[in-house]
Amino acid sequence: MREALLYFQSPLLVPLALLVLVWGQPPVDAVLPPSFRIEQTSDSFRLLLQDDLLLIDHGPGHEAVVLGTGTTTFKETTGNFIINDTITERLPLSSFSVSAESESAATVTLWSSTDAESTVTLRFSTSADSVLIGGGAARPERFDRLWLRLHAELDETVFGGGEQYTFFNLRGRDYPVWTREQGILRDPDNPLTDIISLDGGAGGDYHTTYWPEASFLSSRGYYFRSVTHEYGALQFSSEERHELYTQSAGALDVRVAAGSPLQLVQWANTGRQLLPDWASEGVILGLEGGTEFMMQRYQQARDAGIKVAGIWIQDWSGIVNTAFGERVFWNWRWNETHYPGLDTVIQTLKADGVRLLAYINPYLNIDGDIYQNNRDKGYFLTDASGAEYVQDFGGFSCVTVDLLSEPASAWYEQLIRTNMLDLGISGWMADFAEYVPVDAVSAGAAALSSPAALHNTFPALWGRANRRAVTAAGKEDDTLFFVRSGNTEQAQHAAMTWSGDQNVDWTTTDGLVTTVVSALSLAIAGCGLNHFDIGGYTTQRPFFVRSEELLLRSAEYAVFTPVMRTHEGNRPDANVQWYSNEHILAAFARLSRQFAALAPYTRAALSEYGESHTPLQRPTFLHYPNELSGYTNLTGYQYLYGSDLLVAPVYEEGAHSRRLRLPEDSWVHLWTGEPWQGSQEVTVDAALGQPPVFYRADSAWSELFKQISQITE
Repeated sequence: MREALLYFQSPLLVPLALLVLVWGQPPVDAVLPPSFRIEQTSDSFRLLLQDDLLLIDHGPGHEAVVLGTGTTTFKETTGNFIINDTITERLPLSSFSVSAESESAATVTLWSSTDAESTVTLRFSTSADSVLIGGGAARPERFDRLWLRLHAELDETVFGGGEQYTFFNLRGRDYPVWTREQGILRDPDNPLTDIISLDGGAGGDYHTTYWPEASFLSSRGYYFRSVTHEYGALQFSSEERHELYTQSAGALDVRVAAGSPLQLVQWANTGRQLLPDWASEGVILGLEGGTEFMMQRYQQARDAGIKVAGIWIQDWSGIVNTAFGERVFWNWRWNETHYPGLDTVIQTLKADGVRLLAYINPYLNIDGDIYQNNRDKGYFLTDASGAEYVQDFGGFSCVTVDLLSEPASAWYEQLIRTNMLDLGISGWMADFAEYVPVDAVSAGAAALSSPAALHNTFPALWGRANRRAVTAAGKEDDTLFFVRSGNTEQAQHAAMTWSGDQNVDWTTTDGLVTTVVSALSLAIAGCGLNHFDIGGYTTQRPFFVRSEELLLRSAEYAVFTPVMRTHEGNRPDANVQWYSNEHILAAFARLSRQFAALAPYTRAALSEYGESHTPLQRPTFLHYPNELSGYTNLTGYQYLYGSDLLVAPVYEEGAHSRRLRLPEDSWVHLWTGEPWQGSQEVTVDAALGQPPVFYRADSAWSELFKQISQITE
């Protein structure tokens, strides 16, 4: 490794007039000390990290930067977007010059000899932990699109892209950066997806996600992160290059770090929030239907021996009847008619060691008194005419709180404190934030790069409002809120995520196993705390309804996650529930006790997350880098929970065994105590209630794991 210096080698002394420039910074603990080197010939240049890691390879036919023009239209229907991005011009920039600005910065200017307005400046510099790439197009009003091309190798794998569901390895496909509904089925090869997509594109695709990011981890040993709120994409469909496509052509904001997979994920993880202790002491039961029904089910759970940490009620604010059936009334205060005596019940539950959780999102039903009492105060997004922007949310109409406006955000944060925290609510689902139309106007619009940028900015604003409310109330250590939407900034605000609205099925595009891919991709993207709806959510007779097997397979997998929470689904009467029969009640009692018994290990992993930023659910290659070579889908369908547990959820209906890969180590099968050697793919028996779980033979937690294996009733 060269020390920090600026080095010029005479063009006359090396072949092809090679000019070498090297920049560097002192080392930091998390990643390799950032440095870059530019090699230049008469018609090409190469940018290398750490002396030999080729990042950009510019030359004739493989230009590093392409400018373009085009038009993009967004058609939104209840959070689903049909996006038509038409490119009318693509102009590769072949000409370039390189100049040194200082011992830690250089500039590469690129242009096309065919267009005098095509200049792009790339500014390379080093920070304490990464190489920075800034600059952009000199005339973004002329060229509104930019492609930054990175060198790729044939056997390279890449991971991240925000929260993905279908593919953990992103190679071979493109991933738009646009927050939206995840979609239902998400499989264009399934005719039912086409039918569902007739409703504004609701069927989705492999790339549709609540939490997109222009960031990824490369198996070649670097992490790439671009911060932009404009529409764009990560494009990995080429074998020779990766491309960052952005409609923020005039303002690149990129950071690149080099190191081991573990170092890079620790560097990328901006989430620092921990969970309250009570969250690991039992299952959080998702219930609806009013106080009497809630307490009846709670008593049923207690009588069955289920360890209950919390009760989560979406409908605490009341219900509204629509053509689609009963839905939550989005008027965020306690509905005393629907939940009489809730304030007293909260205290009764708390005395039992059980917390009450609720639900909120950044929208208000215009029929509710909260909106009616605060309309025309400037708290809501507007349209171009200045009128409050009212959207159809499927049977009722809502406005969106203007969270980019400090007065509006402060008002909503106070509402959360007064109507939820002061009532005694200990947590909530902070839902949505993906629906902002591209033509909505914010009072804080001056802070945006364009009006459309509000859409991708909004999820982090929603997370920030929740975090501020909890912090202002002084209840950070005792409150759990979880989000589904996000962007590059969201992890620093959100306590944790949940995977969203999976189908109650076994598909690899929208079923149980997609929550594993979701957790692992988010771990790479920068958020290390995730959980999911046990049994799934989206239900549609007769195509997909929750079976007993699916409920129990997902529950046994949830034991080895940070939070164990049920959801009745969007059609509770169609789904098998944890209270449907005595057999399921007994199984849930056993699984909840296993989860609670694992709490010391989970809390130790949480402490590690707070200190080193290592996510709780981890790809195996974080601790076993050799697993990156010969990557298969098995790696994306299993995970390490902490550093000592390997978990491979059963995701096929009717399966009694599962194939998985054991990394290079000595392992012990949790349920039998049988020793296994790693560095191989194995097939393991997987009886219901005993998913394939292994622990490291030399784990300091071996005795605890043995105790958990003995919880059989």
